[in-house]
Amino acid sequence: ELDPFRYGPYLGLGESLKWTARGEAKGDYNPSIKALKKAIEINPKDPRAYGNIGYSLLWDSHQKPFVERNNTLIKEMFEKSLEISPESWTANYGLGAVYWWLGDHNKAIEYFEKSIELNPNHAATYEGIGLSYHGLEHDYGVEGGYQKAIPFYEKAIEIDEDHFFSHANFGKTLYRLGRFDEAVTHFNKALQIS
Repeated sequence: ELDPFRYGPYLGLGESLKWTARGEAKGDYNPSIKALKKAIEINPKDPRAYGNIGYSLLWDSHQKPFVERNNTLIKEMFEKSLEISPESWTANYGLGAVYWWLGDHNKAIEYFEKSIELNPNHAATYEGIGLSYHGLEHDYGVEGGYQKAIPFYEKAIEIDEDHFFSHANFGKTLYRLGRFDEAVTHFNKALQIS
């Protein structure tokens, strides 16, 4: 029989190992996932363990070629987290990131917008919407995507002026619009931050 008092330590261990792996160049997320799965065995109704597995898998997949990413499992973990806790801004953000990777930019925007409704102070969520609008024009030729991305990058930078990805991706969008001087400013800022 599983000891319910062990749930908290397994959850904490999994979360801590996730952040430790994220801080390493080629972090190993497997110990995090193993601890979080143990937490789920003890308490399958807590959305945090599912969400943390989703992020561990998501961040681990950054280190792998696209064909090796288990986007289905990542998506399932965030969906399970939302099933238990529909008001989880982090799970909505995670699903937005997964759909962006899958190239379903409209679906990504839908989840990012829900995340913003729940937490309007997360810079990366606004940056995700900007990236999604950029992707609609860049990947699918939807006119106006680059222009629609701009206020979202600006909002991300307003929230966190040192958000590397917001500056780097804003620079890409401005470059695509032919606004080269502004693009240079944001690329330089991203380089300064990194």
